[in-house]
Amino acid sequence: MRILFAAALLAGIALVPVAQAQTTDGTPAADPSGRFSLGQIIVTAPRPGGAGIDAQTLSSDAIYTFNRTALDDAVNLMPGVAAGNSGGTRNERLVFVRGFDRFQVPLSIDGIRVYLPADNRLDYGRFLTADIAEIQVAKGYASVLDGPGAMGGAINLVTRKPAKALDIDVRGTINLDNDADYAGYSTSAMAGTRQDRWYAQASYARSFTDHWDLPNDFRATVPALEDGGARDFSSTRDWRVNAKIGFTPNDTDEYAISYTRQEGAKEAPLHVSDTVSTPRFWTWPSWDMESVYFLSTTALGDRATLKTRAYHNSFDSILRSFNDRDLDTQSRPYAFDSPYRDRAWGGSAQLDFRASDTNTLRIAFHYRHDRHVEAQTSFSTTSVPGTEPEQTQTENVFSIALENELKLTPDVTFTLGGSFDWRDLKRAEEYGSPLGTSGTSATLYNYPRRDADTWNLQGRLDWQASASIRPFPIPA
Repeated sequence: MRILFAAALLAGIALVPVAQAQTTDGTPAADPSGRFSLGQIIVTAPRPGGAGIDAQTLSSDAIYTFNRTALDDAVNLMPGVAAGNSGGTRNERLVFVRGFDRFQVPLSIDGIRVYLPADNRLDYGRFLTADIAEIQVAKGYASVLDGPGAMGGAINLVTRKPAKALDIDVRGTINLDNDADYAGYSTSAMAGTRQDRWYAQASYARSFTDHWDLPNDFRATVPALEDGGARDFSSTRDWRVNAKIGFTPNDTDEYAISYTRQEGAKEAPLHVSDTVSTPRFWTWPSWDMESVYFLSTTALGDRATLKTRAYHNSFDSILRSFNDRDLDTQSRPYAFDSPYRDRAWGGSAQLDFRASDTNTLRIAFHYRHDRHVEAQTSFSTTSVPGTEPEQTQTENVFSIALENELKLTPDVTFTLGGSFDWRDLKRAEEYGSPLGTSGTSATLYNYPRRDADTWNLQGRLDWQASASIRPFPIPA
């Protein structure tokens, strides 16, 4: 159950009239379909598109209307997209696009990819939606111009920017469980201004889940793992800030710098009945991401446009394993602290050239450098405790892509694209017994390095059905 309140400046209420056919003297006209008019009920709703949900996009209006504060809940509204749980003790929320997951469907924010080089275990429940203007989902066909890795599609989060001279929005939600007890809250605030040649905006969002409930008829089988009612270890905490400033010198060019930081923490519910395997008492006290990036669009004459991106991303997290459900002691063999520290920087450039009114050629180049550092600490009293030396993995990824869009007719478009992607692996360290040397003492060593490259080629034919087409009549 949710209680929702919102305060927004410069807001209004829209009334939707119900239209009814009338005769010239003002009386209702007969229904030519032969339907029993008195047997009808009047259903009023926004016209299609009012909520902003279709096969490829999800608008901020839809996110607000359905109160979807996190990315995994929001994309559940879209056809062909489903959210789920990773299972086990990692307690990660996943998104599947026509069955493809985070390893085949990259996630981007304003076109900047969010990627974790060690395992890419993104938790989609950590991404708040208060400052998102639109969620874009490409299914199956994702342009090669957007970079490598999109075998099953792509997800892009487009952040909001101010639309008025004074643009202020404040919202909040209180969540209650099925017994009407307090279960958490979410709140957000945005303030911005849009002027003739520039704009600026800052936003803040916070979401806290105290718990979620199990069904009332749940009967505990192992009370030490779960006793029913409020789900143990189901709390989460997330907040997110975004600030941007943009310069629009004319009607075609735009330059913007944006900064985003989000911090999250979560626990992991225990299995309700598993007494065979050892429970994992895991928590994530931090799951933090930070990004600063520059975006630009510049018109080069009447037929060419140059788009550029440059960014620096960071990701810091720690997984902690404890002795038992009290989460205050670390001394058993499975107790540890496992921190990750990732850094990425890079950029891209895309040139669009309109050769004619029916033919557009696009070329893009991407570069990204990823650095991952980890160092696990063991607290076991039965073996040698201590902190591993830092293990570092670094790589460079390049991609060059070419795409041509040709309008064969006003309603038919043929798009053909190709790319060449390659990875230059620089460093791949591990701590333990080197491969093929079982029984030796642990040491810091390098995996054999191997680079990789691949060609990609894809095409599509789009037909936009004319409005003049009518359904084929079926004989009675």
